[in-house]
Amino acid sequence: MGTAPASHSAASGTVYEGTALPLDNPWLSNENGTSGGPKAPAKQTIFDENTFVPRGTDNATVVAAARHGARWASLRFFIITTLALVETLVWLGVGSTLLAFASAMVTGTFALLGVLAFRMNKTAFLIGASVYAAETLCLLARWSPSMFVPVVVHAIIVWRLYCMYCVLHDLETV
Repeated sequence: MGTAPASHSAASGTVYEGTALPLDNPWLSNENGTSGGPKAPAKQTIFDENTFVPRGTDNATVVAAARHGARWASLRFFIITTLALVETLVWLGVGSTLLAFASAMVTGTFALLGVLAFRMNKTAFLIGASVYAAETLCLLARWSPSMFVPVVVHAIIVWRLYCMYCVLHDLETV
């Protein structure tokens, strides 16, 4: 390097015109007493793999949230069961036993799906989403502008059931 400019003499202290720092400052010296950083303790460890005991993950919050979501989603199946039961009674009142039998089958299917969904069975949600998707395709086959709202509602229900299936599937891997 070079020498200090003429305006900065050794008598004035430092090059930046400030006061000289004492050399016994612990932040300016290392464990050897020379400059280069703070003094380190003799022995310090942050992680000791010999004494480390891993804990299991606590997924109780995730399970509780999934259980709550599954139980609310199973309510959809029970609502459909109730509506199908009413439809069965209407078909029996009209005298159409074939349609009443078909409606009774739907009632039983959705009642079973509701019970399984309440127990967080992911297959119940997948079957329910498949049945709703098939019904949505039937609605699209008879398309008219007045069918827009029912098709959108069915599509939303299919999506929500599929999302609940995904949640329960991911929950198995946690």
